[in-house]
Amino acid sequence: MWSLIFLFVFLFCPKVVYGIDPFYGFDTHPNFWNAGNYTKTGKKYLNTLPNPNYNSKWVLSEPYNPNPNYRILYYQYYQNDNATNIDEWELWYGDSFNHQAVNHSFGGKNEIESRKAYLTQERCFKGEIGYNWPQINDNSFFNFTTLSLTADNQCTHTGYIAIHMYETWGSAFSALRDQKCNEYLPASISNSGNQICKSAPNVAPVYQRYASSTTSTGVPKYHLGCEATVYAWGYPYSENMNYKNWFRNGELRWSQYSSIGSYEVLPAPDDHLWWNNRCLGMWTDKQNWIYSGNYKLDDKIFIDIGDPSPTPTSTIIPSPTLPPSLCTQCSGKPLAKLKGDADCSGNTSLNDSSIWRSEFIGGGLGKITKNSWAADFDCNGKVTLNDASIWRENFVKSLIK
Repeated sequence: MWSLIFLFVFLFCPKVVYGIDPFYGFDTHPNFWNAGNYTKTGKKYLNTLPNPNYNSKWVLSEPYNPNPNYRILYYQYYQNDNATNIDEWELWYGDSFNHQAVNHSFGGKNEIESRKAYLTQERCFKGEIGYNWPQINDNSFFNFTTLSLTADNQCTHTGYIAIHMYETWGSAFSALRDQKCNEYLPASISNSGNQICKSAPNVAPVYQRYASSTTSTGVPKYHLGCEATVYAWGYPYSENMNYKNWFRNGELRWSQYSSIGSYEVLPAPDDHLWWNNRCLGMWTDKQNWIYSGNYKLDDKIFIDIGDPSPTPTSTIIPSPTLPPSLCTQCSGKPLAKLKGDADCSGNTSLNDSSIWRSEFIGGGLGKITKNSWAADFDCNGKVTLNDASIWRENFVKSLIK
């Protein structure tokens, strides 16, 4: 009974807890911090959709004048390495575990246009500007921060910003990681981004959900929007002035913010099926940006080409407990397992989830290794929570086809 309750909570109600190395903290997001003695930092991204006015965007960060304890973050378009327009201007304050929005641009191109960040209701009544960005990590897939300042500057409960990591992509250079990185960070756009994705310690897709009120009078309207990101983390901060790996942390791919409409009923921040169905379009319908491998320290630009895939050795030593193949495959359907198709029906269905649940429990909650599991979608010899994430993502995709 308790096992079934646990499975339900994992599949449909991800935990809200804090842990070490949070996303958007110092160790995982270099754009918001100094790099040793370098006070200005930046990362260059390449666009996925052609545009005659730009072909890249730099995300740049520097101390705020007159208070260097705060940092400016701005997004600037480039055409053939020539700076053009600024897309967003933001002001942040951070410590080693999180960062706090003070001015969150929402389209503002400079400090005057940039809007004061939304507030929690308690802080709003006190007149304290800013909110802590919600934190997640590889043990905490979901979190959110409530917002309480409406567009007409009234303090009331108006919405939230939520962060949801809806799956993980296996270990570096695994078959699952290679397949996902080739799909989401194609080498045809950025070979460096593709290689960094494949070799990073951890990579996962993350949705950022935004809900805010347009007015505090009359019938409330909630303006909703999404951003889709692919996030890498796990590289330590370098103390010897070699920051290449540290700059691999953070967004490898991210989409432009996109509105999904105004609603009179505010969806729950953890209604993952509702939100994910509507955020899926961010990957293809909006301009996306993929890390180029170029990062900036003050006025110096560095190039990271990524790590090559490991070269297989000529001698293969079979596992003492398993045959060389760690998992089953569907005959004539080589990609079926990667899509969560446990019964090899050609579709990702609820029956596949039932098979996963049965094998997850029967396998000691992911501890027993063998090569005959039907629901071992990442082909590591075990049926684990990551296999459930693979099923869940592909099941949601099948619902909106």
